[in-house]
Amino acid sequence: MTQATMEMRNEIQLGLEPLFTIKDLAAYLQVNTTTVYRLIKDGALTGTRIGQSFRFMRKNVEDMLDFCAFNEDQ
Repeated sequence: MTQATMEMRNEIQLGLEPLFTIKDLAAYLQVNTTTVYRLIKDGALTGTRIGQSFRFMRKNVEDMLDFCAFNEDQ
């Protein structure tokens, strides 16, 4: 288990919403970090800049996934 994953679990136990870093989000989505940066640039993914790094709330990620989802039957 990575340090970031353990920290996210600790935040959940404290009642705080976990924040994803670029690297965490890439691992969660099973994509390269370049893809995450492209999603930000294209406006598909919104996050918060803290210093020189980005942080993403789970709700932002879920909203992006809902928006990008499609139904194969249609």
